[in-house]
Amino acid sequence: IHSLPASVKDGIQVVFGHSVYYGIHEHFSRPARYITFLREPVSQVISHYEYFLHHYDSLIADQPSRGYPKDKSELTFDRCRPLFTVNMQIPTVLNYAINGRIGVNGDVDINEAHLERAKQILDKYYFVGLLESFEEDSLFLYDELGIRRFIRKPQNVARKKHLHVDEVLKQEIRSAVTLDLRLY
Repeated sequence: IHSLPASVKDGIQVVFGHSVYYGIHEHFSRPARYITFLREPVSQVISHYEYFLHHYDSLIADQPSRGYPKDKSELTFDRCRPLFTVNMQIPTVLNYAINGRIGVNGDVDINEAHLERAKQILDKYYFVGLLESFEEDSLFLYDELGIRRFIRKPQNVARKKHLHVDEVLKQEIRSAVTLDLRLY
């Protein structure tokens, strides 16, 4: 965005996606509004694992050095647990930059200071909704923004579930993502 001419930047109405970070407004000469939806962290971990299983081949090809198993038979949740049972939302809010490292991974120790910084950033947002109440939150948001054509249902929802999730597993995940739970 920094390299775009002002005439192109002036025509941009919306910037969206998983990697749109707080601070992107500094590249524009007009005010910006930030909007995000948080997800219940246990559900997010499970969804992230399911997404990984569904897109395994392309993820491995794109990121061979991330510690992913090389064989699909190794894709049990227990084997992959260190890749998924991490606080993911705090690094996302912080533009993934934690302790000088980019990305969400188990090597980075998310701490209270990161949580507090993420809260400070979210306090600057125009709107923070919850995926679990997306229909209601999005309708409110669309009305606030005067949007008349909109999406009501969450997108990119996995059809097939691979992981059996019982209360014991949920509690194990909760204990691994306590700071994301507090942010949520």
